[in-house]
Amino acid sequence: MLSMKGEFVVNNLLDHNSSSVLESVLEYQRLKWPVLPIHTVVNKVCSCGKDGCANAGKHPRTFKGLYDATCDSDKLNQYYSMWPDANIGIRTGARAGGSGFFVLDIDPRNGGDKSFETLIDRHGSLPDTVCVETGGDGQHYYFACPSSYKLKGKSNLLPGIDIKAENGYVIAPSSKHLSGGTYRWREGCSPSETMPAAPPIWLLELLGVSKGEESIELFFEGNVTGADRSDECFESMRKIKVDDQNDGSKRLYTVACRCVEHGLNDQKSVLLIHRYKIERPFPKIWTDDEILQRISHARSNLGVASTANGICGVKNSKSDSKPDLHPYIPFPVEILPSIVRQYINECALAIGCDPSFIALPLLVGFASAIGDSRCIRLKRIWCEPAILWGAIVAESGASKSPAINQALLAVKKKQAKAMAEHKRKMKTYNSETSKFNPKTGELKNQYKQDESLVKLEMPQKPICKRYTTDDVTVEALVGLLNENPRGLLMIRDELSGWMDFDRYSGGSGGVSGNAAKWLEMYGGRNMIVDRKGSGNQSVERAHVSVIGGIQPGVLRRGLGQANKENGLAARILLVMPPDRLKVWGEIDLDQELEHSIASVFECLYGLVPLKGDHENRIAQEVGLTAEAKAAFVKYHDEHNLEMSGLSSDLKAVWSKLEGGAARLALVIHMVRGAIAEMAGDESFDHHNADEESMLIGVQLARWFSNEARRVYAVLGENDGQQRVRKLIEAIERKGSRVSVREWQRSRSLKASLDAELQLDELVELGLGRWEDPAKDSKGGRPTKIFVLCAISGS
Repeated sequence: MLSMKGEFVVNNLLDHNSSSVLESVLEYQRLKWPVLPIHTVVNKVCSCGKDGCANAGKHPRTFKGLYDATCDSDKLNQYYSMWPDANIGIRTGARAGGSGFFVLDIDPRNGGDKSFETLIDRHGSLPDTVCVETGGDGQHYYFACPSSYKLKGKSNLLPGIDIKAENGYVIAPSSKHLSGGTYRWREGCSPSETMPAAPPIWLLELLGVSKGEESIELFFEGNVTGADRSDECFESMRKIKVDDQNDGSKRLYTVACRCVEHGLNDQKSVLLIHRYKIERPFPKIWTDDEILQRISHARSNLGVASTANGICGVKNSKSDSKPDLHPYIPFPVEILPSIVRQYINECALAIGCDPSFIALPLLVGFASAIGDSRCIRLKRIWCEPAILWGAIVAESGASKSPAINQALLAVKKKQAKAMAEHKRKMKTYNSETSKFNPKTGELKNQYKQDESLVKLEMPQKPICKRYTTDDVTVEALVGLLNENPRGLLMIRDELSGWMDFDRYSGGSGGVSGNAAKWLEMYGGRNMIVDRKGSGNQSVERAHVSVIGGIQPGVLRRGLGQANKENGLAARILLVMPPDRLKVWGEIDLDQELEHSIASVFECLYGLVPLKGDHENRIAQEVGLTAEAKAAFVKYHDEHNLEMSGLSSDLKAVWSKLEGGAARLALVIHMVRGAIAEMAGDESFDHHNADEESMLIGVQLARWFSNEARRVYAVLGENDGQQRVRKLIEAIERKGSRVSVREWQRSRSLKASLDAELQLDELVELGLGRWEDPAKDSKGGRPTKIFVLCAISGS
């Protein structure tokens, strides 16, 4: 699903009431009902894209389907940021994995209304309970699940009547039905007004529950109580997929680890392992002493200490090693203007890097070229300037610098040309000033007799036109900005020097040091710098865009608490695609395409402000068409609704990307205008951003939101999570599948068992699976293949 075309998302941003969807998701999360994103229906076509989809608007969007249902805020925000138009599924069944209710599904199209009437006539009316009216005239009745009995779902219990129970899900309000209607709560029957009722006995009997279980206890808040987690532990044992070798000692050790991880004491652990081996016997009969020995080893290896009462306290369980994985969504190059799209794709192929390595510096470069000549007005008191900050996050040797150099080649050539011109002017200046006394400014005696020179005055020193800089000190930037009021592009191969603000502020750091000045530059505001001995200097509407590369470890340190609290970190657009294997290719960049991008930059640099004096410059305002305004308002409301479940760090990112969407829309609109000018298209409205530009800006902002979530998750990993993630990335580079022998060789492990144990850990964490061994055609030992599971949402 992550390869969904960007045009689909952009063109449908206004077609679905996703605000009500997000509000419903937040309500279900509060109720602890696991939510699953479901495909939606647009113009009676399922978003899966399959012709004649038999389950339109009713099947999961994610790879693992039902098993991706969650109450986790980050994952829900990830899902509904990627798919704001997604329908909502709720997992049914007992609380261990479901919502605590099962659903009686009545479908009139298949005779469900008549079957329901027959049931009511025979058994009497249903108790008052939660009820949904589907968009297709059907009904869903919610009933509490019995805690000690796992109800199985049933299709066609009676004609047109299904039961959604264990390992099932139901479509919930505010989803859209294929018919065009919307799922909604029946009046007086929403979960805010009532709760799922206990099912009538006749319904339980119909579902196969015997009368002896009439007094079955119903629950709503969960079925794991107290410190005893034996049942939960047993379920985790059942999921173990470690294969036996010889006597089964490896599986026994894994089972012992589960007991330790769930905090069971020795006695309960032994009893639970005996219960487990009834279901899945070991090749060898193990004594209690031998089992206790394995438990002791597990406790030692997992860093667990025994308390006085014999119950284990886990210090570092394996669950702590499972990273919070977020899928990398390819940068939506396809939504960008054609010339830009082609340039990004060809540069990426020529360099062998991810397209985002080219796209981000190109967008930042475009913003810098526009400079203070334009701003976008969202309403009377809200304007956003053309200023962007970006960072390419990757390890050393990942082609960060070549990508930035190629993306900004036109800017660098323009700067080199300006430098050469300044050098020529300086040569003339030096020649002219040599005739004058530097102290008095008068002609030297030997020239005073030359009548042609009598009226000459001391020439003014030429100023070098600057488009770029790599100087991070505010004092130096003040001088440069006063000479170049349009603005500057700061390009740094390594951004670490820029982010270390304390180095240049006498240790003050934070908002009180240079960081405060950079916040003013991001806003394009007036800036005053006090300088010892020389008074103060000021800059009107300081414009500085920033682009550079940085390594993940350095970024983790650079995004310290001070830079998070002052908001600087949140203003940086991040790209951190997975590592890719570089191979030699003969692909080279088309020169004509390079010239076209240079022409776009020239057009942008040619934009003039409303008032073009060196001082008191005023930017021309770009307005919004009615459609563009509606698109931004919709994004604004949805974006702010998403913030409710985010961490404080991500909330800060989201708050900056609120205006970031408008900044990106401004850049895109000016680029589209430049391309139209190059093509001689006089119909393009340069003064008002249209819906297309705004929707592209919104889509880019959504992409940067998701990428920030992914990067922040990686930067927050502990050592165990980081190790597991690197294992996953190494396997992905091998095509997401690897044999034990191949893994042993690639990781330089001493024995195949070591390789198998590493891969087993990923299986136990639910990140991979073993494929049935393929038999060797020569009669040799079957090859064991590990297959990586797709990341949730991919």
